[in-house]
Amino acid sequence: MGIAVCSAAALAPSRADAEDTTNDTQALVERYAPVFMVKQQDGPCDTDGEPFEPAPVDIVLDNPEVFLRQVGNDDPVAMRAPGSADLFDLREGWYLDFPGDALAPGCIFEQDFDRWFDGQSTVYAHVATQTDRPGLLALQYWSFWYHNPAKNNHEGDWEFVQLLFEADTVSEALDGSPIAVGYAQHTGGERASTGDPKLEFEGSRPVVYAARGSHASYFGSALFLGRSGREGFGCDNTDGPSRRIDPAVVVLPDTVTNPDDPLAWLTFQGRWGQREPGFFNGPTGPYAKDRWTEPVTWQEGLRSSSVVIPGGDRYGDTVITAFCGSVEFGSTVLTATVRSPSTLLAVVAMLVAIVVLAVRRTTWHPVVTEPVVADRAFGQIIRAAGRLFARHPIAMLGIGFVYVPVGLVTSVIEAGVLALPFVDDLLGVAGKHSSISFLLTMLVGGIAEVLALVYVTAVVAKCMARPELLQRRPWAILHRDELVRLMRSTARAAIVVVALILSIVGVPWGLRQLVRYQVAPHAVVIEGETALGALQRSSALVRTRWWWTAGAVLAIDATVLIAGFAAAIGVLLIVTSLPLWAFHLVSSLIFVVLVPIGAAATTYLYGTLRARSGDDDKVTTEHATAEPSRR
Repeated sequence: MGIAVCSAAALAPSRADAEDTTNDTQALVERYAPVFMVKQQDGPCDTDGEPFEPAPVDIVLDNPEVFLRQVGNDDPVAMRAPGSADLFDLREGWYLDFPGDALAPGCIFEQDFDRWFDGQSTVYAHVATQTDRPGLLALQYWSFWYHNPAKNNHEGDWEFVQLLFEADTVSEALDGSPIAVGYAQHTGGERASTGDPKLEFEGSRPVVYAARGSHASYFGSALFLGRSGREGFGCDNTDGPSRRIDPAVVVLPDTVTNPDDPLAWLTFQGRWGQREPGFFNGPTGPYAKDRWTEPVTWQEGLRSSSVVIPGGDRYGDTVITAFCGSVEFGSTVLTATVRSPSTLLAVVAMLVAIVVLAVRRTTWHPVVTEPVVADRAFGQIIRAAGRLFARHPIAMLGIGFVYVPVGLVTSVIEAGVLALPFVDDLLGVAGKHSSISFLLTMLVGGIAEVLALVYVTAVVAKCMARPELLQRRPWAILHRDELVRLMRSTARAAIVVVALILSIVGVPWGLRQLVRYQVAPHAVVIEGETALGALQRSSALVRTRWWWTAGAVLAIDATVLIAGFAAAIGVLLIVTSLPLWAFHLVSSLIFVVLVPIGAAATTYLYGTLRARSGDDDKVTTEHATAEPSRR
């Protein structure tokens, strides 16, 4: 590793003392220079990897494609290719403008970085003390990243890690060891004592895992959840595979007084990137940060941990994935708003108009829960399902709790599948969190979830046809023969639908059959149909009302999912102290409530299809009151 010391410490009483201080500073920054781990790219412009690395500020200084602008009067260009001397002592109201648009970056920032970067990663070291906190010395490492493409796109990005020593001088620090480390993450950060097992070292050098895009510094390789400004709202990903970066170190003085000094840029207090509203703004540099002169105060304000998102909980992980995706989508929407507020207003107005039209076109009154077979509009179906749950909450919750053991069993199965040697080798080639891993876990968990949904739907449907069954234990409501026929019909339907969809050309027919089979469970438990007969019966009921059925099923599923995600994300954001395992439990319980309501809604959908087909409730009563055969 190359170490470049560009400035000595402040003048000491003698030249010999100054040389000793310089040598000690060089030795100290060499000993503890951080090693960076960044997500590996699969190729140019791969947004799943990290295209940037800590770079010398020289890539934007004396660069003919970079402008220095002054705020006001449309931000005129003050000069092209500003150098270090040109930035000397400039205050707020000035900023550097790189080529390209930070809010619509495309691949231009990566391409420009590749053109200008000479391959030598660089960090800037600073030895700092705090006047009101004697006996403590901070060794700071500042890293400059050319572009921040995550969540809040902006040009330029200054990141930071710090080691704290019980020492008054550099020589004392050199003779001792750091007592604590702090890693900056967005507007906050995370601390660790040097004996903390989460802190990774290469010899004496701390290992920093830089989050993809945001470059926030973490202690390990994982997916991290942020629920506030201090944590970084959204999700930060440092998961592997990663590439190792070994930077050179440039030592910064406490201040620079001569504009001809090569480090005159240090006193620049403007923005290292394009000026934009809010957090899209380019960042200020090290000299403008409070931690430059108050390192101990900054260290004491850090969190002791970050929230790691583990695998193995389908409901909690799904909600968190939705949350991460929502934040990314929200960032995209906010970017579009900054660029074109009128376009966003038009889109929002159109969506509101669609929702209002849909609400007004359906009928919401009267709300009738019995009999099952009756002609109901979509609004009446939703309200009747909610009222049914309100009347029998204990029984319905008991039915919904089938999702809890299913979730636990699914998690165990997923863990077992991923632990198989050949699967581990496969994922080692493709990446731990690659699409292959996702498909494996979805295949295992998805099958169990579909079976659980079919079971809950069948139990709710049978109880709605025979309300006295609500007094039974949920697992005693379906008889073995019914369960066998239910699983057989589900397997037949799955084979047909999956085969058609996998054929590619059969996708339209697969979707058609998926909708046609929606009320097969009801035909089994209410009408006593065989496995094949239930599929034929469901197809017959849906055939002439396919579009209405598809729209109603989609609306029911969307209502349940949106309500569930909204409630779970609300808990996630409001109760920020809730441990992640407890949040996963809460997420599961939310869906325990909502899935039976959705099952009741699909049962009323089934009843509506029968009513519109000319059936009455006699057939329902006849089959529902008879005990199923035990053949």
